[in-house]
Amino acid sequence: MVIFRLKEGGKEMRRKWTLKACRVNKDLTLGEVSSIVGVTEKTLSSWERGLTPIPLHRFNTLCDLYEVDKEEVNIPVSRD
Repeated sequence: MVIFRLKEGGKEMRRKWTLKACRVNKDLTLGEVSSIVGVTEKTLSSWERGLTPIPLHRFNTLCDLYEVDKEEVNIPVSRD
């Protein structure tokens, strides 16, 4: 997976992937991933949109499935 490098104000920035982008990049559907991970599609979608926090062990499983480094994934922060 390619990480985009952007220049902003002469400073290099790394753009991280969203969980959804990682899933789509692997050509997987919500249904396929939810079955593999053992959660509902609604739960997976909520994690992707940052509506509910994702447990660390599930995040690790998703990163392994998507074959991405954990440092390359942007985890959305829930806005309560």
